[in-house]
Amino acid sequence: SLIMNGCVICLQKVPVPMELQLVRSRLENKYYRTVKAFVFDIQLIQSNNLIVTKDKAFRKTITEFGSALLEGLPL
Repeated sequence: SLIMNGCVICLQKVPVPMELQLVRSRLENKYYRTVKAFVFDIQLIQSNNLIVTKDKAFRKTITEFGSALLEGLPL
């Protein structure tokens, strides 16, 4: 298991963990060379959430948050 922001994520279920703090760090350090790479990471957070979270309200919140982040971006 991997602990990210106090949450235990089972690596057997989520082969590529991603968290908003890492996305933020990548933005601050100009890691992303394309919008597509940023979009991929946000969508990865959304899909990982659907795998590990059973709470429907939290799943909805993460999905809506990710969609809001991507709104207006060229996908």
